[in-house]
Amino acid sequence: MSDEQPPDTPAASPSPGTLSPLPEVGDRVGDYEIMAELGRGGMGAVFIGRDLKLGRRVAIKFIHTSDAQMRERFLLEARATASCHHENIVVIHEVGTHRDSPYIVLEHLQGTPLTKQLRPGEPLAFGRAVEIMVPVVRALVCAHERGIAHRDLKPDNIFLTRSGTVKVLDFGLAKVLHEGPPTRADAPPALVPPIEPAPQGLPYAAPLPPSYAVEHDPYVTLPPVSPQLTQRGAIMGTIPYMAPEQWGFLDVDHRSDLWAVGIMLFEMVAGHHPIQGHTGWDMGFQVAMFEKPMPPVRTANPSVPDELADIIDACLIKPMNQRMPDAQTLLAALEPLLPGRPARRLRGEENPYAGLVAFQEADADRFFGRDDEIRSATAYLRDWPMLAVAGPSGAGKSSFVRAGVISALKRSGEGWSSRILRPGRSPVDALVHLVAPMLGQSTVHTHLGSVGENGELLPSTNVLDDSGGIRQRLLDEPGFLGTVLRNRARQTGKTLLLFVDQLEELFTLAEPVGAGDARAPTDADERATREQAAFVAALAAICGDATTPVRLVVAIRADFLDRLAEERAFSAELSQHLMFLPPLGDEQLRAALIEPAQLAGYRTEPSVASDIIAHLSHVAGALPLLQFTAGKLWEVRDRQTHTLTEAGYRSIGGVTGALIRHADSVIAALTPTAQTIARSLLLRLVTRNRTRALLPLGELHEIGPVDEVQPVVETLAQARLLVIQTGQGHGQSELADAAARGATIELVHESLITAWPLLTRWLAEGHEESAFHVELRQVARQWHERGRPRGLLWRDEALREARLHVGMHTGATWQTLPAQPRAFLEAAFAQHDRWKRRRRLLVIGAITTLVVITLGSITAAVLIADATREAKRQTARAEQQAARAEQQAAIAEQQTTRAEAQAALAEERLARAQAEQRARERAEEQERAARLATEAANEQVELTNGQLAEKNRALEQALARANEATTAAEAATTRAERLLDIERARVERLERQGATHGIQRLDYE
Repeated sequence: MSDEQPPDTPAASPSPGTLSPLPEVGDRVGDYEIMAELGRGGMGAVFIGRDLKLGRRVAIKFIHTSDAQMRERFLLEARATASCHHENIVVIHEVGTHRDSPYIVLEHLQGTPLTKQLRPGEPLAFGRAVEIMVPVVRALVCAHERGIAHRDLKPDNIFLTRSGTVKVLDFGLAKVLHEGPPTRADAPPALVPPIEPAPQGLPYAAPLPPSYAVEHDPYVTLPPVSPQLTQRGAIMGTIPYMAPEQWGFLDVDHRSDLWAVGIMLFEMVAGHHPIQGHTGWDMGFQVAMFEKPMPPVRTANPSVPDELADIIDACLIKPMNQRMPDAQTLLAALEPLLPGRPARRLRGEENPYAGLVAFQEADADRFFGRDDEIRSATAYLRDWPMLAVAGPSGAGKSSFVRAGVISALKRSGEGWSSRILRPGRSPVDALVHLVAPMLGQSTVHTHLGSVGENGELLPSTNVLDDSGGIRQRLLDEPGFLGTVLRNRARQTGKTLLLFVDQLEELFTLAEPVGAGDARAPTDADERATREQAAFVAALAAICGDATTPVRLVVAIRADFLDRLAEERAFSAELSQHLMFLPPLGDEQLRAALIEPAQLAGYRTEPSVASDIIAHLSHVAGALPLLQFTAGKLWEVRDRQTHTLTEAGYRSIGGVTGALIRHADSVIAALTPTAQTIARSLLLRLVTRNRTRALLPLGELHEIGPVDEVQPVVETLAQARLLVIQTGQGHGQSELADAAARGATIELVHESLITAWPLLTRWLAEGHEESAFHVELRQVARQWHERGRPRGLLWRDEALREARLHVGMHTGATWQTLPAQPRAFLEAAFAQHDRWKRRRRLLVIGAITTLVVITLGSITAAVLIADATREAKRQTARAEQQAARAEQQAAIAEQQTTRAEAQAALAEERLARAQAEQRARERAEEQERAARLATEAANEQVELTNGQLAEKNRALEQALARANEATTAAEAATTRAERLLDIERARVERLERQGATHGIQRLDYE
């Protein structure tokens, strides 16, 4: 160990009494704002800060002491860290001073130290141990190449970030080594004096405080006792991970770090420190005894692979000159033991590309381009109960989880199992299919009941004879799914990962009526809403506890994330565990193209790779298009030179032409009838949200005759344009068997919806047709479920639109309609025809009624006219008679007047006669003449009075006849008016009856 002073000496330290306080939350330190305090100790504190220039979060580490040694150590950490630029070494952004307190600005890390992974008696999987330690060794290679030894490697200084990256921290005890090769210890072990336990310290070390007794925390870092930090005899490090040379007898170099690596590997694979039964200083004594070798790792765990055991034992050889020589050698020995992807060489004729089909777990060996994301996801799932993978359509979410995450976890040797489901049209039924086999295996002949303290299912009297009981329990008890999964995981002794693929199917395949839908919610909508809520609640119940052996992974298109906001509990969990899967970058695309071919012993011409990457670097859904193009390129490969050539690439039409030519050629090879069936089928496999739709295989025969539909389905499936989930085959019986098992069919990938011009055109042409079929299927299903009431059948405009679609669109002919929609339309058309017939009858009846009414009205009018004319005639006659009577009366009056005049004259004459008689009386001589005159006058008066009486009687008779005529006319008029009123009332009554009858019939219909 060198006695040289460090090149930089610390500035004069202020006295303890002049130390300024550390910053507080909200203070500004240089270009950083203090946001929160992470931790505080006697020597300083660590804060979370925000870089005000770049907007990033940082960690700010302050030293708050007047101890010059500690300040120098702090600056040494900064210099050592800053000199090592490596992805596995924490990044230092800045060094400064604030209020006399030095500080370092480091990158902000989220995750856990390795300490959290180490549990006494619980070894890690061998692959996982190697996976953690390889990045540490890579960091050591970088540091050692720059002449820096860490000297304090321990689990607390190894940080596992959420992204899966391993970071080495805290170079506070780092030592700058001599230039050139490190010196090896020359003193043989026999020359090292034996070390005996000492309660107060070591005989060869500087005195230590009494607080560092044997009972002290074994992970404590001993403070340096020399201001030069490199003084011979100073003890620096953490006791359980200190190499023998660190106890003060030999020079310390890079091999001390390799010892710490060996100790940590031993702990990870054995579950305990190599030296058991000793702690603190006593442990140090055991390590420093050179004549006593460390126990081989196989004595602690015989199952450790030989290769790994040899590496660990080589790191734990006490004499430095016999130990693993350097970090590069250690790295070369460890890297082949990484879990990695399964190593296999493909057969020469085996296509290494998946095409448009999503990668499955079995395809992990040829799934490239997502190594960083896989590492991040697997690391996250070890500590957290849930991971939500979101990304655009075609980003490869399903492939990433299936061939990447699940495969990597299972290869890690940590004991993982997986189950995969998709919500489909009935999310709860999907859960039933998942749960039922687990219950059959775990409860055999017992009945499901309550849950015991350890999560076991206890017997109960509630018998679940079939899936209906399980379904109801899933609806009523959201936590039941988690109970079954946890019970299953405990039985198998493995962590169970449930992968819910394409979670957006909750909204694209089984969506209930929404707020913007004009139609009223139905029973089916309510059931769909309840199923959605139960499904999401069941998932939420799984992801609430990271200590249970169950993990939930969901994949969802990013544009559907907002649809989960209504499920607040689940969306809150999902937002905390969200991972956006970005499109592949250029280097990732290159790996996905070149490395699968290399598995088969082929190379790719650089110009081909460059052109494909240039075409796909900014294309959404690049991975399936790349796989498809590469698959077609593989078919025209040069078998002699084992090369994917540019000539072959041009022959397939490049990236754009490959997919179009393939899909178009498949459709063009079909007969016109088959093309019609294919068009109808493809339109039904796309939802109104432009996503893939799942279609039960059992419904495909409803598109048309089975012998015509089946060849189309098989042709499209063989051409890899369609995929049949479960039970797919190439024969009628196999398709029938798959249909009986509930198999479904779907487009092989959503990229076809946008990248295939023919389908795009069909979708544009059939947009209204597609919307019509979606609405028709929903209404027909509700009509069927409600017992086929006539009130739900379409009428008027809806029925006219249906007749138009059925009659005009070649892809929606009557024969291609499914059973329920066809029955619905048949009933609607039949009802409409009945209504038309009844309406015709009603119209005929109404016309007949109107004719009768009209005839009655005409008859009444004739009668009224006759009566009116008769009344008029009688009135005219009466008027004539009255006129004649008036004339006669006038004549009679004239005669009366003349008679009266004559009577007056007679009276006058009588008076004269009387005068004359009186005169005759006076005179006898005139008596005879007077008597004669008087008799004559009397006779004349009597004659005049008789005539007058007779004239009066004639006048009275004329007046009586006139009055009778008037009375008869009035009676005739009254009768005519009464008849007219009767006819009018009858007409009105008939009209009312006819209108009421028509309304009643229309209402009935």
